[in-house]
Amino acid sequence: MHEKLASIYIDSGKHDKADAVFERIVANKNFRASPDVWLNYATFLMTSKQEPDRARALLPRSLKSVPTSEHRLLTAKFAGLEFRSAGGDAERGRTIFETIVGEWPKWTQGWDMWVDLERAQIATAETAEAKSAAVEKTRNLFDRMCKAKMKKRRAKFVFKRWMEFEEKEGDKKDVERVQGIAKEWVEKAQAKGGDEDDEE
Repeated sequence: MHEKLASIYIDSGKHDKADAVFERIVANKNFRASPDVWLNYATFLMTSKQEPDRARALLPRSLKSVPTSEHRLLTAKFAGLEFRSAGGDAERGRTIFETIVGEWPKWTQGWDMWVDLERAQIATAETAEAKSAAVEKTRNLFDRMCKAKMKKRRAKFVFKRWMEFEEKEGDKKDVERVQGIAKEWVEKAQAKGGDEDDEE
């Protein structure tokens, strides 16, 4: 109900009123345990109000109210806002993801979210130089993902995505490089015999 009211205010350009509604929502014990409430408020501040600092300040507040089991995903979604919002800072988003994958290196959803955000940067790059930098960042991330411990099914998924990426953004040499890394991974896995560690 409250969020519906906030979206009505947003649609009609009454941002201050929407802001006040969001503040009421996050002040309410019944609502503030929901990660979506905080993410919606942060998205509003980042995009409609163009107040990124206020949006960022919501993350530590949200982590005090949201169940601990939701912290990792909510933090990753806040990082995603940095990539997707005009007022966001992709570098800041990367720093957040570095922290997340540093703490949970086997959290595949986090790696996948990050690589999707990097790939989206390629499509929105305004210059050839920016596009080239975005391609390189995505490539490096795929490279890191493939160096991590993976189960066979996971490896197949990651290599398939990397191959599709190189077929679109790279050249023949890039595609061959991925094929070589994949072949090496399979040979190592066979030599070890059995699967790698479980993912989180």
